[in-house]
Amino acid sequence: MRKLNVSNGTGKLLKVTITYQTINEDDEPVSATVEIEVQPGTVVGVKQGDWELAATSVRMAAKAGDQEYTKFAENDLVLTPEKEGYVAPNMQAMTVAYR
Repeated sequence: MRKLNVSNGTGKLLKVTITYQTINEDDEPVSATVEIEVQPGTVVGVKQGDWELAATSVRMAAKAGDQEYTKFAENDLVLTPEKEGYVAPNMQAMTVAYR
């Protein structure tokens, strides 16, 4: 699993809906959805409440003003493509940038 950051280079408030797949305490896949707002010119780590999101894949739809971003709304963005699993001493993050 990897953490997810969202970068807003649109110049406008960015609203993002993220549906993510993660692994629970029983090593079973689970999905959930979180909505975030990202101020212009900022990068934020995605959180669900106090929990910093760590996911295997995400689907994202975003909107800034009249511009809609739907490339990964219906297609998975895989955060952990490693075939043998992902092992690291510190969890890495992927940053998705909107411009």
